[in-house]
Amino acid sequence: MKSLIINFSLIFGFLTILAGCAFNPSNRGVLFLNGQSYYIPYGSTYIYMDSQRIAGLESAGYDIYCSLDQVLWYDGSIDPNLITNDKLHDMFSQNLAGCSSPLGQAELNYIQHREMLQQQELNMYLEDSRERELNRNLQNLRNYNFLKLW
Repeated sequence: MKSLIINFSLIFGFLTILAGCAFNPSNRGVLFLNGQSYYIPYGSTYIYMDSQRIAGLESAGYDIYCSLDQVLWYDGSIDPNLITNDKLHDMFSQNLAGCSSPLGQAELNYIQHREMLQQQELNMYLEDSRERELNRNLQNLRNYNFLKLW
């Protein structure tokens, strides 16, 4: 009975960690490819869709979801050798795959500006937390010295 509880706990812990590491298609970054910029999810694998690639996929019997000069991205944990036409369709419906068009200059500027602001906010938070920690340490030192005098 004890080993059953331990095994259950280990499995539950592993699944909890695995759920936290799931692919998140809304967590994106900018990819620069062939002089263009694309906004694709972190941890994804991508394929540039040129006319030769599209013709090859069509001849292999795949439904083509992406247009010319777009990037087809999919979850990086998926083995590309196991992707069938049906699996690709399921990946699109589950948000595990998608198409990204080249970003315009205004879109790229907006994304870069937003990321810069997020980084500045993070730096301010880290500075505030460091300052609070230093103040706490200083107060503890003062308390220690005060008690030492008694």
